[in-house]
Amino acid sequence: CARLGPFPGNAQAMAARGRLGPDVQARVAAQAGRGRGWRVIVPPLADATQAQAMATRLTQAGFADNFVMRTGSDTNAVAL
Repeated sequence: CARLGPFPGNAQAMAARGRLGPDVQARVAAQAGRGRGWRVIVPPLADATQAQAMATRLTQAGFADNFVMRTGSDTNAVAL
């Protein structure tokens, strides 16, 4: 996972988003706010096997605090 920004305005954010390469699987624009935390997920994968493989890759990359979401609208997503 990576984060770009902050940007001074929406136009600059959208221009940066447009320059992201084809290897980027998901792009999410978010406005800065006064929230108390972050919700970071790898979007839902095709099935539980792929989701578990992604969780394993994340762990091997040093992101051991992750889990596969098994229910709800984010089934087969990986939360970090």
